[in-house]
Amino acid sequence: MSESAWQLLMIILAPVVFINLVLFGLLVRAAFELRGEKKNANLQNQGRGSSTFDC
Repeated sequence: MSESAWQLLMIILAPVVFINLVLFGLLVRAAFELRGEKKNANLQNQGRGSSTFDC
């Protein structure tokens, strides 16, 4: 491939890779938040002797 073709490929792929990294970061963050909420709900329900979540 010529150098200009490589540059065009990088111009096209760079934003795609960046967006994928951002989306993956948001997914990981959401997973940790859900895990934290689940852990807090389980700790609150242990005192009641119930494993279900009451609203």
